[in-house]
Amino acid sequence: MAEECMSAKHYKKFEKVFYLYGSVSKMVTPVRPDEWKALAEDMWSWAIVKVSALVDEYTQDFIEPPPESALPEAPVSDPHIKAKHITVKAVQIVKSGDTKGRKWTMTKVVDTDNIGYITFAGSRYTVGKEYTIEYEEVPRGEYMDFQIKEPK
Repeated sequence: MAEECMSAKHYKKFEKVFYLYGSVSKMVTPVRPDEWKALAEDMWSWAIVKVSALVDEYTQDFIEPPPESALPEAPVSDPHIKAKHITVKAVQIVKSGDTKGRKWTMTKVVDTDNIGYITFAGSRYTVGKEYTIEYEEVPRGEYMDFQIKEPK
């Protein structure tokens, strides 16, 4: 069944072509019915080319989930940072705010082992999906916080 599914990048292209085509077709001034079919086919071809180029350019190594074997074998350069493969059980907003005009949201990503990891990039995580993360254990009194180290 997995072979029959579209890759994440292919699905993104498929989905966004419809959005772009719909947006462009709403901008077209009224056209005679006999001209509409040729115009619609041109807009469809244009949308496929533009979406494909944009998705390829802006999602390089970003959309595809990391492979299951992506857990690094060698130790991470910082001894305080650890790597782990997790399956997301829940994504919960802890708090949000505004600092110097920039909005931020602190999120807790809970894995299937019921460990909560704090991150400011919670929108990157989807319930049920698997990820390879790097995290840091930060002692907070008698508790331990686990903070995901997001790539810059």
